[in-house]
Amino acid sequence: MTNKTVTVTGGARFHITLIDMHGTVSNRVDGGVGFMLEDPAVRVAATAAPTRDVQWSSLVATSQIAAFEPQVHEVLDRVRDVTDTGDWAVRIDTCPMPHTGLGAKTQTLLAVATAATAVYDKHLDLESLGRVTARGGTSGIGMYGFERGGLIVDGGHSFADKNQTDAGYRPSAFSTTMRIPPLLSRMRFPAWPILLLTPHGREIHGPLEASLFAEVCPVPLDDVRSLTHLLLMRLLPAVAECNLSAFGRSLWDVQDHCWKAFEIDAQVVGIGRILRRLRSELGVAGAGMSSWGTSIACFDPRLSDSRCSDLLQEVQNVMDDETDGGDLILTRARNSAAAVSVG
Repeated sequence: MTNKTVTVTGGARFHITLIDMHGTVSNRVDGGVGFMLEDPAVRVAATAAPTRDVQWSSLVATSQIAAFEPQVHEVLDRVRDVTDTGDWAVRIDTCPMPHTGLGAKTQTLLAVATAATAVYDKHLDLESLGRVTARGGTSGIGMYGFERGGLIVDGGHSFADKNQTDAGYRPSAFSTTMRIPPLLSRMRFPAWPILLLTPHGREIHGPLEASLFAEVCPVPLDDVRSLTHLLLMRLLPAVAECNLSAFGRSLWDVQDHCWKAFEIDAQVVGIGRILRRLRSELGVAGAGMSSWGTSIACFDPRLSDSRCSDLLQEVQNVMDDETDGGDLILTRARNSAAAVSVG
């Protein structure tokens, strides 16, 4: 039995928006744009063991353990089935909080599966990782982001196939039979400081998330066309040209489109008020909410100069006013794949 330890370190996923939640004209549904963050990080270590032992560091909250541990064991069972290996001692050192829009479950499970296979000198490609983790059935941003880092655009799924197997408009947790969507683009994200807010709010997942998909879909076709044009001809060129001002304006405009506006309205009212105050009161260059929230990414030139501490305090004050606080960190995009080290 090998005695090496494999450690996998990755980041968090920020999901800007799904693209086509109409589906019938393009015969494609889902599609997405998002990018990876350096922090909050995921770090998982694994060693071979005669019997399974999953441990969690003191940095991981009880709510995180409750949300992730059953799925960790399910993933390890599937990895063992497809690779014909022994068992593991696994330690989860850090991971984002669940149900905050940061792809915490996907990144944690991918890290667990990658570490577990590497211990026995096995390798699973991304499609296989999608199957053992049962992720990527709606959005591929977290999957490709784990493998490559940067900003990701995925092409969604055949609407006919998804209707046949998963009843059309469904979140990833209810689309476990779908393959991960095709990768359309991977771009290096500029080295802009990113202020990440995670206010206190509503946890949207499971049956609630599925019911919200059913409530808002299909999104009007004109809105999908407008959003697609915005992403292709404004937001993505702004990233390619490292134009913070243009990116910020584009990100604000994404928040006004039907799908994202519905996601924001589904949150506690304070989340929408935070976004409005960031825009009108603090004049932030750009901000947007990830997935169903609550996390919000802010982009502003003041984060790069002497005004940074003042802006952080102003943002904290707004968050305290509207949602009784939350977490606030200064981070950057992660432009590299999750790192695998052996020691």
